[in-house]
Amino acid sequence: NYSYNPEFSKKYRVKEEMGRGGFGLVFVAERISDGVEVAVKFIIKDKVPVSAWVKDPELGIVPRECYLLKHVNHPCIIKYLDCYSDRKYFYLVMELHVRPSMDLFECIESYFECFDEPQARYIFVQLLTAIKYLNSLSIIHRDIKDENILIDKDLNIKLIDFGAAIQIKGGRVYDKFVGTIPYIAPEIITGQEYGSLSQDIYSLGVLLHLLIYGDLPAINLNNEDDSPLHLPKYTIKGNYCSEEVRQLIRWMLQKSPSERPTLKDIFNHSWIKE
Repeated sequence: NYSYNPEFSKKYRVKEEMGRGGFGLVFVAERISDGVEVAVKFIIKDKVPVSAWVKDPELGIVPRECYLLKHVNHPCIIKYLDCYSDRKYFYLVMELHVRPSMDLFECIESYFECFDEPQARYIFVQLLTAIKYLNSLSIIHRDIKDENILIDKDLNIKLIDFGAAIQIKGGRVYDKFVGTIPYIAPEIITGQEYGSLSQDIYSLGVLLHLLIYGDLPAINLNNEDDSPLHLPKYTIKGNYCSEEVRQLIRWMLQKSPSERPTLKDIFNHSWIKE
């Protein structure tokens, strides 16, 4: 019985809830003009940090997530459609990924213990192309994880949730703790400054491990580390996959950002090019 923005109500009819989190709620809605279903993310304005509001030339002051999605266009990234607001919520209207679909976490939990290597490669290369595109726009996602990747029955994906994403300009660096453990790179956990794609590369390494093994990297609790937080080292579990993919995962999970591969390195890797 919520009283939505009148302009929104003229164009969309809200249907069932899809999910919720600290940011707010996501609903399926129907576009009244043609019956097409869309996803609407109702973002609680009070939950958006002051630093995460930006000015868009057409839309005015909006959450950064909306601004970034409005300015990207890639087949493996969820598509921005519209936005509205009221006193409590900002409404982000996006395409609804083809149904039936689910996020990668649900997919692995429900149907797969893990993917075979050709399947994992197909999924991973799609994600790489999306990250390469974002990198060309100086955008870092900062929250790459299984729950932020939608997948359909044909293993086609869409990267979602740009709530943590930033666009780096003029060599600016950041030290804010954002993302989801255990996908977060060590330099973010320790509060070091960062301002490049290296933390997304680390998250991609964790995700590739998940695709190949059906589980997150194991934590070695006996690790001796000279950092104040005694960060665990991630170890590759099992030996039932090719050495090529094991080597790629190890490379992407290097603790030092300078020792991780670049996107170009990954695209040129023998496992990716098979």
